[in-house]
Amino acid sequence: MIKVNTFKYKAITKLHRIFIINNKNKNFYYCLYKSYWNYLLNKNSDNSNIKQYISARPNPGAGIGHQLANWFAGNKIARYYGLEYCVYPFSDLNNPLKPNKWNDFLGLNEGLTYTEDLQRSGYRLVLLPLINWDLLEERTILKNIIDSYSGEKVIFLLEMDQHAGDELEDVEMYRNKFFSSPKNCVNYCYNREHFNVAIHIRRGDIVQTGKKKDKNLTIRWLDISYYKKILEKYLKLYSGDKFVDIYLFSQADSDELKGFEEYGNVIYCNKMSAIQSFWMMANSDFLVMSKSGMSYQAAKLNINGVIVFPSDFWREPLDSDKWLIENIQNGE
Repeated sequence: MIKVNTFKYKAITKLHRIFIINNKNKNFYYCLYKSYWNYLLNKNSDNSNIKQYISARPNPGAGIGHQLANWFAGNKIARYYGLEYCVYPFSDLNNPLKPNKWNDFLGLNEGLTYTEDLQRSGYRLVLLPLINWDLLEERTILKNIIDSYSGEKVIFLLEMDQHAGDELEDVEMYRNKFFSSPKNCVNYCYNREHFNVAIHIRRGDIVQTGKKKDKNLTIRWLDISYYKKILEKYLKLYSGDKFVDIYLFSQADSDELKGFEEYGNVIYCNKMSAIQSFWMMANSDFLVMSKSGMSYQAAKLNINGVIVFPSDFWREPLDSDKWLIENIQNGE
Protein backbone atom coordinates (compact mmCIF):
# COMPACT_ATOMS: atom_id res chain seq x y z
CA MET A 1 0.00 0.00 0.00
CA ILE A 2 1.28 3.45 -0.90
CA LYS A 3 2.34 5.63 2.04
CA VAL A 4 0.22 8.69 2.83
CA ASN A 5 3.15 11.08 2.49
CA THR A 6 4.13 9.52 -0.82
CA PHE A 7 0.59 9.77 -2.17
CA LYS A 8 0.28 13.38 -1.01
CA TYR A 9 3.59 14.42 -2.56
CA LYS A 10 2.85 12.60 -5.82
CA ALA A 11 -0.69 14.01 -6.13
CA ILE A 12 0.30 17.61 -5.39
CA THR A 13 3.29 17.47 -7.74
CA LYS A 14 1.26 15.96 -10.57
CA LEU A 15 -1.59 18.46 -10.23
CA HIS A 16 0.87 21.35 -10.12
CA ARG A 17 2.67 20.05 -13.21
CA ILE A 18 -0.58 19.63 -15.16
CA PHE A 19 -1.66 23.14 -14.18
CA ILE A 20 1.65 24.70 -15.26
CA ILE A 21 1.88 22.81 -18.56
CA ASN A 22 -1.74 23.61 -19.46
CA ASN A 23 -1.15 27.32 -18.90
CA LYS A 24 2.45 27.68 -20.10
CA ASN A 25 1.52 29.36 -23.39
CA LYS A 26 -1.26 31.55 -22.02
CA ASN A 27 -0.82 35.33 -21.88
CA PHE A 28 -1.30 35.36 -18.11
CA TYR A 29 1.15 32.50 -17.43
CA TYR A 30 3.88 34.47 -15.64
CA CYS A 31 1.31 36.15 -13.44
CA LEU A 32 0.70 32.77 -11.79
CA TYR A 33 4.01 33.18 -9.97
CA LYS A 34 4.58 35.39 -6.91
CA SER A 35 8.16 35.85 -8.07
CA TYR A 36 6.98 37.52 -11.28
CA TRP A 37 4.78 39.92 -9.30
CA ASN A 38 7.81 40.74 -7.16
CA TYR A 39 9.62 41.77 -10.35
CA LEU A 40 6.68 43.92 -11.49
CA LEU A 41 6.01 45.62 -8.15
CA ASN A 42 9.28 45.59 -6.24
CA LYS A 43 12.28 46.37 -8.44
CA ASN A 44 14.98 45.99 -5.81
CA SER A 45 18.24 47.89 -6.28
CA ASP A 46 20.01 46.61 -3.14
CA ASN A 47 23.63 45.95 -4.05
CA SER A 48 24.61 44.17 -0.81
CA ASN A 49 26.78 41.08 -1.01
CA ILE A 50 24.31 38.57 0.38
CA LYS A 51 24.96 35.25 -1.33
CA GLN A 52 22.02 33.92 -3.31
CA TYR A 53 21.40 30.41 -4.53
CA ILE A 54 19.50 28.47 -7.14
CA SER A 55 18.33 24.90 -6.83
CA ALA A 56 16.71 22.16 -8.91
CA ARG A 57 14.86 19.32 -7.26
CA PRO A 58 15.67 15.99 -8.97
CA ASN A 59 12.32 14.40 -9.84
CA PRO A 60 11.87 11.63 -7.23
CA GLY A 61 9.30 9.90 -9.42
CA ALA A 62 11.86 9.40 -12.20
CA GLY A 63 14.83 7.11 -12.72
CA ILE A 64 18.38 8.12 -11.92
CA GLY A 65 19.15 9.16 -15.52
CA HIS A 66 16.30 11.66 -15.42
CA GLN A 67 17.29 12.91 -11.96
CA LEU A 68 20.86 13.47 -13.11
CA ALA A 69 19.58 15.52 -16.04
CA ASN A 70 17.67 17.68 -13.52
CA TRP A 71 20.85 18.13 -11.47
CA PHE A 72 22.96 19.15 -14.48
CA ALA A 73 20.29 21.58 -15.66
CA GLY A 74 20.20 23.27 -12.27
CA ASN A 75 23.97 23.53 -12.08
CA LYS A 76 24.16 25.01 -15.57
CA ILE A 77 21.42 27.56 -14.88
CA ALA A 78 23.13 28.61 -11.64
CA ARG A 79 26.32 29.38 -13.57
CA TYR A 80 24.38 31.23 -16.26
CA TYR A 81 22.90 33.65 -13.71
CA GLY A 82 26.04 33.89 -11.57
CA LEU A 83 24.45 32.22 -8.54
CA GLU A 84 25.61 29.48 -6.19
CA TYR A 85 24.10 26.05 -6.78
CA CYS A 86 22.56 24.37 -3.74
CA VAL A 87 21.10 20.91 -3.87
CA TYR A 88 18.29 18.58 -2.99
CA PRO A 89 19.32 14.95 -2.49
CA PHE A 90 18.73 12.25 -5.05
CA SER A 91 15.67 10.49 -3.69
CA ASP A 92 12.64 8.38 -4.54
CA LEU A 93 8.90 8.60 -4.01
CA ASN A 94 8.95 6.58 -0.80
CA ASN A 95 10.92 9.44 0.79
CA PRO A 96 10.86 12.25 -1.79
CA LEU A 97 13.09 14.66 0.11
CA LYS A 98 15.38 12.18 1.86
CA PRO A 99 18.60 10.92 0.26
CA ASN A 100 18.66 7.42 -1.21
CA LYS A 101 21.70 5.25 -2.02
CA TRP A 102 22.38 7.14 -5.26
CA ASN A 103 23.03 10.35 -3.36
CA ASP A 104 26.22 9.01 -1.76
CA PHE A 105 27.18 6.74 -4.63
CA LEU A 106 27.31 9.46 -7.31
CA GLY A 107 29.32 11.91 -5.21
CA LEU A 108 27.90 14.94 -7.01
CA ASN A 109 26.58 16.60 -3.88
CA GLU A 110 29.87 16.25 -1.99
CA GLY A 111 30.99 19.69 -0.79
CA LEU A 112 27.78 21.44 -1.85
CA THR A 113 25.24 23.12 0.42
CA TYR A 114 21.86 21.45 0.81
CA THR A 115 18.76 23.57 0.32
CA GLU A 116 17.31 22.28 3.59
CA ASP A 117 20.31 23.57 5.55
CA LEU A 118 20.04 27.03 3.98
CA GLN A 119 16.36 27.21 4.89
CA ARG A 120 17.26 26.49 8.51
CA SER A 121 19.66 29.43 8.42
CA GLY A 122 17.01 31.88 7.28
CA TYR A 123 16.88 31.51 3.51
CA ARG A 124 13.48 31.24 1.84
CA LEU A 125 12.45 29.52 -1.37
CA VAL A 126 11.32 31.55 -4.38
CA LEU A 127 9.73 29.52 -7.16
CA LEU A 128 10.71 30.55 -10.70
CA PRO A 129 8.48 30.08 -13.76
CA LEU A 130 9.08 27.15 -16.09
CA ILE A 131 10.58 28.56 -19.30
CA ASN A 132 11.73 27.51 -22.73
CA TRP A 133 15.48 27.70 -22.18
CA ASP A 134 16.16 28.04 -25.91
CA LEU A 135 14.41 31.43 -26.01
CA LEU A 136 16.55 34.39 -24.90
CA GLU A 137 13.50 36.49 -24.02
CA GLU A 138 12.34 33.84 -21.55
CA ARG A 139 15.79 33.51 -19.98
CA THR A 140 15.76 37.30 -19.63
CA ILE A 141 12.49 37.14 -17.70
CA LEU A 142 14.14 34.85 -15.16
CA LYS A 143 17.08 37.27 -14.91
CA ASN A 144 14.71 40.17 -14.23
CA ILE A 145 12.94 38.18 -11.53
CA ILE A 146 16.26 37.21 -9.92
CA ASP A 147 17.49 40.81 -9.99
CA SER A 148 14.33 41.98 -8.24
CA TYR A 149 15.36 40.00 -5.14
CA SER A 150 18.82 41.56 -4.89
CA GLY A 151 20.05 41.70 -1.30
CA GLU A 152 17.58 39.12 0.02
CA LYS A 153 18.38 35.71 1.47
CA VAL A 154 16.64 33.61 -1.15
CA ILE A 155 16.99 30.28 -2.91
CA PHE A 156 15.52 30.42 -6.40
CA LEU A 157 13.81 27.10 -7.01
CA LEU A 158 13.43 25.93 -10.60
CA GLU A 159 10.24 24.23 -11.66
CA MET A 160 10.74 20.49 -11.70
CA ASP A 161 12.15 19.19 -14.99
CA GLN A 162 13.33 22.60 -16.17
CA HIS A 163 15.34 21.86 -19.31
CA ALA A 164 18.58 23.75 -19.98
CA GLY A 165 19.88 22.37 -23.27
CA ASP A 166 23.19 20.56 -23.71
CA GLU A 167 24.52 19.13 -20.42
CA LEU A 168 27.87 17.92 -21.76
CA GLU A 169 29.89 20.88 -20.48
CA ASP A 170 29.77 19.26 -17.02
CA VAL A 171 31.24 15.91 -18.06
CA GLU A 172 34.72 16.45 -16.57
CA MET A 173 33.29 17.70 -13.27
CA TYR A 174 30.88 14.72 -13.23
CA ARG A 175 33.71 12.25 -13.79
CA ASN A 176 36.00 13.87 -11.23
CA LYS A 177 33.35 13.84 -8.53
CA PHE A 178 32.17 10.32 -9.30
CA PHE A 179 35.56 8.64 -9.42
CA SER A 180 36.91 10.50 -6.39
CA SER A 181 33.92 9.62 -4.23
CA PRO A 182 34.87 7.13 -1.49
CA LYS A 183 31.30 5.80 -1.51
CA ASN A 184 31.65 4.07 -4.89
CA CYS A 185 35.11 2.53 -4.47
CA VAL A 186 33.83 -0.97 -5.14
CA ASN A 187 35.21 -3.97 -6.97
CA TYR A 188 32.58 -5.72 -9.00
CA CYS A 189 32.93 -8.80 -11.15
CA TYR A 190 34.81 -7.77 -14.31
CA ASN A 191 37.80 -9.87 -15.34
CA ARG A 192 40.18 -7.24 -16.73
CA GLU A 193 42.00 -9.84 -18.80
CA HIS A 194 38.78 -10.30 -20.78
CA PHE A 195 36.96 -7.89 -23.12
CA ASN A 196 33.94 -6.79 -21.09
CA VAL A 197 30.84 -5.86 -23.09
CA ALA A 198 27.90 -4.20 -21.31
CA ILE A 199 24.57 -4.18 -23.14
CA HIS A 200 21.64 -2.22 -21.74
CA ILE A 201 18.35 -3.47 -23.18
CA ARG A 202 15.59 -1.26 -21.85
CA ARG A 203 12.32 -3.05 -21.17
CA GLY A 204 10.31 -2.80 -17.93
CA ASP A 205 8.69 0.64 -18.06
CA ILE A 206 8.44 0.73 -21.87
CA VAL A 207 6.83 -2.67 -22.49
CA GLN A 208 3.34 -2.23 -23.96
CA THR A 209 0.50 -4.69 -24.38
CA GLY A 210 -2.63 -4.36 -26.45
CA LYS A 211 -3.23 -2.71 -29.81
CA LYS A 212 -3.07 0.91 -28.72
CA LYS A 213 0.54 2.06 -28.39
CA ASP A 214 1.95 5.06 -26.55
CA LYS A 215 4.26 6.85 -29.00
CA ASN A 216 6.35 8.21 -26.13
CA LEU A 217 7.18 4.63 -25.11
CA THR A 218 7.49 3.25 -28.63
CA ILE A 219 10.34 5.62 -29.53
CA ARG A 220 12.33 4.25 -26.58
CA TRP A 221 12.24 0.66 -27.86
CA LEU A 222 15.19 -1.04 -29.54
CA ASP A 223 14.71 -4.56 -30.87
CA ILE A 224 17.03 -7.39 -29.85
CA SER A 225 18.10 -7.53 -33.50
CA TYR A 226 19.59 -4.03 -33.10
CA TYR A 227 21.96 -5.17 -30.37
CA LYS A 228 23.03 -8.29 -32.23
CA LYS A 229 23.81 -6.30 -35.36
CA ILE A 230 25.97 -3.98 -33.27
CA LEU A 231 27.96 -6.96 -32.03
CA GLU A 232 28.30 -8.34 -35.56
CA LYS A 233 29.54 -5.00 -36.82
CA TYR A 234 31.98 -3.99 -34.07
CA LEU A 235 32.85 -6.81 -31.67
CA LYS A 236 35.81 -8.39 -33.50
CA LEU A 237 37.15 -4.96 -34.43
CA TYR A 238 37.47 -3.85 -30.80
CA SER A 239 37.90 -7.07 -28.82
CA GLY A 240 41.02 -8.26 -30.66
CA ASP A 241 42.15 -11.64 -29.37
CA LYS A 242 40.64 -11.22 -25.92
CA PHE A 243 38.05 -13.58 -24.49
CA VAL A 244 34.66 -11.84 -24.63
CA ASP A 245 32.29 -11.55 -21.66
CA ILE A 246 28.86 -10.12 -22.49
CA TYR A 247 26.89 -8.63 -19.60
CA LEU A 248 23.19 -8.20 -20.36
CA PHE A 249 21.45 -5.55 -18.26
CA SER A 250 17.73 -5.93 -18.88
CA GLN A 251 14.33 -6.77 -17.48
CA ALA A 252 13.54 -8.70 -20.65
CA ASP A 253 12.59 -12.33 -20.17
CA SER A 254 15.10 -15.08 -20.92
CA ASP A 255 13.40 -16.13 -24.17
CA GLU A 256 13.87 -12.67 -25.68
CA LEU A 257 17.55 -12.66 -24.75
CA LYS A 258 18.43 -15.93 -26.45
CA GLY A 259 21.13 -15.93 -29.12
CA PHE A 260 23.81 -13.73 -27.55
CA GLU A 261 25.87 -16.84 -26.72
CA GLU A 262 27.29 -16.94 -30.24
CA TYR A 263 29.15 -13.66 -29.54
CA GLY A 264 30.78 -14.60 -26.23
CA ASN A 265 30.27 -15.76 -22.67
CA VAL A 266 26.91 -14.34 -21.55
CA ILE A 267 26.23 -13.13 -17.99
CA TYR A 268 22.61 -12.24 -17.24
CA CYS A 269 22.47 -9.29 -14.85
CA ASN A 270 18.72 -8.99 -14.26
CA LYS A 271 19.17 -9.57 -10.52
CA MET A 272 21.89 -6.96 -10.07
CA SER A 273 21.06 -3.77 -8.22
CA ALA A 274 20.63 -0.62 -10.30
CA ILE A 275 23.74 0.86 -8.67
CA GLN A 276 25.91 -2.14 -9.50
CA SER A 277 24.56 -2.19 -13.08
CA PHE A 278 25.35 1.52 -13.45
CA TRP A 279 28.91 1.05 -12.15
CA MET A 280 29.55 -1.82 -14.54
CA MET A 281 28.26 0.10 -17.55
CA ALA A 282 30.47 3.05 -16.56
CA ASN A 283 33.52 0.77 -16.36
CA SER A 284 32.95 -1.54 -19.33
CA ASP A 285 35.27 -1.93 -22.32
CA PHE A 286 32.36 -1.68 -24.76
CA LEU A 287 28.94 -0.28 -23.86
CA VAL A 288 25.90 -0.61 -26.09
CA MET A 289 23.42 1.97 -24.84
CA SER A 290 19.66 1.85 -24.94
CA LYS A 291 17.50 4.94 -25.30
CA SER A 292 17.71 5.46 -21.59
CA GLY A 293 18.96 8.17 -19.29
CA MET A 294 20.55 5.54 -17.06
CA SER A 295 22.87 4.05 -19.68
CA TYR A 296 23.49 7.53 -21.12
CA GLN A 297 24.68 8.89 -17.78
CA ALA A 298 26.82 5.78 -17.24
CA ALA A 299 28.28 6.24 -20.74
CA LYS A 300 29.33 9.80 -19.93
CA LEU A 301 31.39 8.43 -17.05
CA ASN A 302 33.05 5.73 -19.14
CA ILE A 303 36.56 7.03 -19.83
CA ASN A 304 38.34 4.13 -21.54
CA GLY A 305 35.56 2.14 -23.18
CA VAL A 306 33.87 2.38 -26.56
CA ILE A 307 30.27 3.64 -26.49
CA VAL A 308 27.61 2.78 -29.08
CA PHE A 309 25.04 5.58 -29.15
CA PRO A 310 21.71 5.19 -31.05
CA SER A 311 21.52 7.99 -33.62
CA ASP A 312 17.82 8.74 -33.03
CA PHE A 313 18.24 9.18 -29.28
CA TRP A 314 17.29 12.70 -28.16
CA ARG A 315 20.33 13.27 -25.94
CA GLU A 316 23.73 14.66 -26.99
CA PRO A 317 26.63 12.28 -27.72
CA LEU A 318 30.15 13.18 -26.67
CA ASP A 319 32.41 14.44 -29.44
CA SER A 320 34.86 11.56 -29.16
CA ASP A 321 36.21 8.89 -31.49
CA LYS A 322 35.23 6.40 -28.79
CA TRP A 323 31.57 7.26 -29.23
CA LEU A 324 30.09 5.46 -32.24
CA ILE A 325 26.87 7.04 -33.51
CA GLU A 326 24.96 4.09 -34.87
CA ASN A 327 22.01 4.41 -37.23
CA ILE A 328 21.07 0.76 -37.56
CA GLN A 329 17.28 0.78 -37.38
CA ASN A 330 14.95 -1.63 -35.66
CA GLY A 331 14.14 -4.67 -37.74
CA GLU A 332 16.49 -3.89 -40.64
